[in-house]
Amino acid sequence: MPDPLPHAVVAHSIGTRTRLRISQMPVDGELLGHLAKRLSMLPGVAQVVARPHSGSLIVYHSAPLASLLHAAGSEGVLAIDPTAQGVERNTSAPEPHHWAALGFLILALWQAGRGMILPPALPLMLYAAEIGRFFPLEGSKAPD
Repeated sequence: MPDPLPHAVVAHSIGTRTRLRISQMPVDGELLGHLAKRLSMLPGVAQVVARPHSGSLIVYHSAPLASLLHAAGSEGVLAIDPTAQGVERNTSAPEPHHWAALGFLILALWQAGRGMILPPALPLMLYAAEIGRFFPLEGSKAPD
C-alpha cells in the first residue's frame, strides 16, 4: 500500500524561512492550499505561503527546523526526508522582494527630496515597510 502522505524535500532553509518542495508532480493549487493550512496549525509555525507555480511551500517558523520536520511527519501532514538534497541556493544574493522594498524606499526618498511628503513619499515608505514585514531578511523574525 503506498504512503498516503505527500512527500517533500527541504529545498532550502535560511534562518526562520524554509522552502519545502513537494515531490509529486504535478502539484495542484488545491493540494498546496490544504497542506499550507495544515502546516500553519503546527506549533512554531508563523505563516505558510503556497507557491503553485514552483510546487513548493514557504514556511516561516520560530521552531527549529528539525522539530518542524518531525511535527509535520508525526501529525500526518507531510512525509519529509531530512537527508534528501534540495536545490542549492546562493544565500548572499538579495531576493526580488528585497529589491522591490529598496525601490519603494528610493522612490520615497526622491519624492521627499522634492517636498512631496504627502501623498507620494509616505505611502511609498509604508509599502517598503510592509514588504519587509512579510519577507524578513535573514536572521529576522517572521510576523506572527
